[in-house]
Amino acid sequence: MLQHNREKISQPLVLLVDDDASMRRALARTVQLLGYRVESYSSPIAFLDRAETDRASCLIIDLILPEMTGLELQKRLLERGATIATIFLSGNGDIPSTVQAMRDGALDFIEKPVDADTLRDAIEKAVGRTDSDFLARKRSAAARELFNSLTERQRQVFDGVVAGEPNKVIAHRMGISERTVKAHRHIVMDKMGVRSVADLAFLALDLGRQPTR
Repeated sequence: MLQHNREKISQPLVLLVDDDASMRRALARTVQLLGYRVESYSSPIAFLDRAETDRASCLIIDLILPEMTGLELQKRLLERGATIATIFLSGNGDIPSTVQAMRDGALDFIEKPVDADTLRDAIEKAVGRTDSDFLARKRSAAARELFNSLTERQRQVFDGVVAGEPNKVIAHRMGISERTVKAHRHIVMDKMGVRSVADLAFLALDLGRQPTR
């Protein structure tokens, strides 16, 4: 089973939204037997009111629900900025619904009755995606904190270095000496916690920063 990296949780949490009580219980048992923790909700409103999506690795939604459809619930979550990996279940799914769900970021659209192996494969894929996204956000936040510790001049040197500019070019553009650029470059590498230009370039990608010259 995939290991969960979030806050040292040994068992990833799966959220389940299905208004059919018997189906909800059966799905919850299956998810637990597969080695995951599960929280079940009978309606979208109850889910939106109580569920903490940032603690979960996967969301399983029935397509047809009271109060709003599964697709509408998915849109509500997107509007809230939730990035949880989502799997749709439906007894009467159609091509347009499948296309819309996937377009809005769903990982799978599975028809009921659900085979345990199919559900396991879908959940494992969702857990992997959510953990990858979580680690990427954590890495990006750490990079942003380090970058914010740089002075404006150090940020200009940062941009020049990751853009592949020689020290001489950076010095000319900034109107400072090459020796000063070298000093700033050393400070930038030290503050960002890297030893190579390649590592600094990877941090720039995590920051989503486009170097300016």
